[in-house]
Amino acid sequence: MPKSNDWQLRQMLKKLTGEAWVLTRQQDTIQDTLQELYNVDVLELPCAADSIWISYDRLPVLSDMAKPRNSPLINSLMERTGEVALVVDMVLHGSDAMRFIALFSDRTMIDAWLRNLSRPDMIVKPLTDLYFLISSPLSAFVKSRPESI
Repeated sequence: MPKSNDWQLRQMLKKLTGEAWVLTRQQDTIQDTLQELYNVDVLELPCAADSIWISYDRLPVLSDMAKPRNSPLINSLMERTGEVALVVDMVLHGSDAMRFIALFSDRTMIDAWLRNLSRPDMIVKPLTDLYFLISSPLSAFVKSRPESI
């Protein structure tokens, strides 16, 4: 299974946000970098940065959502219900490959997640009667910047 590392994730964050300083934060965790991007008003987050866990495995996020049976990603989410994962989709390329995904039982999370999106790009899929999956690309949480004159 292909893996990502912090440097690759930082390069993707730089490309998505245009913030070159993210590459200089080698001592920070990815969660710290996400929090700093939030603090400087570049990025919204679906939840608190310290509630996000990073999956370094590149996984077929959208495929696993469509067919969740025997999925390592869905199994991991079942163990961490209510937490949000940041995963790089192994099938997608470009800005939509880096995705937030979570398994929730509280439907109010859909509203909270939707409120933080800078553009509407969210997939919600029922998993069972009690649980549902929710996913959006990280790029949908990047705030648009006013054009400089």
